[in-house]
Amino acid sequence: MPNSFYHFNPKTLSFEKVKVSFKSIFKRVVWIFISGVAFALIFVWIAFYVIDSPKVKILEKENNELRGEVEQLSARIDKMSDVLLDMKTVTTTSIGSYSRLIPYPPANVIHSCLKTRGWTVCHVQRPIPN
Repeated sequence: MPNSFYHFNPKTLSFEKVKVSFKSIFKRVVWIFISGVAFALIFVWIAFYVIDSPKVKILEKENNELRGEVEQLSARIDKMSDVLLDMKTVTTTSIGSYSRLIPYPPANVIHSCLKTRGWTVCHVQRPIPN
């Protein structure tokens, strides 16, 4: 690097010799170094925190698919629990020679009930209407 530079003076319309000191060279080098480090930090921040990598995109897509499946399974489980609750309240009735399922009958028509494993099975005889 040369020890002197020329600077144009508009008042005299001539070039004047400017001597470059070690202090001005050091300031320029430090300024360039700090600018480079700041640019590198901004670039690294953008690369790691703003832009998603392909692996992260694949994992997010898979995560969303699994969440959808969990919601579907949750809905199915809710439907099944409703069906189970309905099945607990349904009993067997025997009229004549066949059996059929009816909702839990009133107390005055129950003939006999058997409670096993959380289920209540009742055999019912309906009174003959007059």
